[in-house]
Amino acid sequence: MLTWLWKRLSDSGAETTVSGRALGQFSERSVERLLRARVLIETRKTDSWSVCPQCDCGLDARPIRRVGDEIRACCPQETAQDVVLTEDDLKRYSVDGERLAGVIAASGGLVGTVARIDDGIWLIGRARAGHSVVLCSNPDRLEAPGMILAVKAAAGGTRVALIVHAINPNHAIRWREAGITL
Repeated sequence: MLTWLWKRLSDSGAETTVSGRALGQFSERSVERLLRARVLIETRKTDSWSVCPQCDCGLDARPIRRVGDEIRACCPQETAQDVVLTEDDLKRYSVDGERLAGVIAASGGLVGTVARIDDGIWLIGRARAGHSVVLCSNPDRLEAPGMILAVKAAAGGTRVALIVHAINPNHAIRWREAGITL
């Protein structure tokens, strides 16, 4: 689940939200643990649903209505396309990247505290082998001038392992030439 959330954060940026429906693929216990750790923060419920893929109604989203005991995302043109929803489908959660980085560090048994290096870049601790581990959800920031030096300074002279979902191949070469493992 942590990997899935990290990938979502990397793909979506700092304002990442996750639906209750998407979280349904994970155990309730795992979701509750991340809610208690404030990695997932429940936000307001959604009041609209994506339109039917083949629909030409012109709407940006379908309205959500209660019909009897059911919650429905209503298609304005064809009721057969209505989607029956659950309360979990309406829930939305924001993802706190820094707290997620901390939980990832703890799950990996890393030593030390999580320290923010830049937007979307954290030093999350040291591995038993002595490497400093840096987690990056915003690969665009890796291209900023001086970022290699900032990461090395945060690592305090230890070897660095950088975990990033995707990186520009040309910049990957620069990072590897600087002695940083990707």
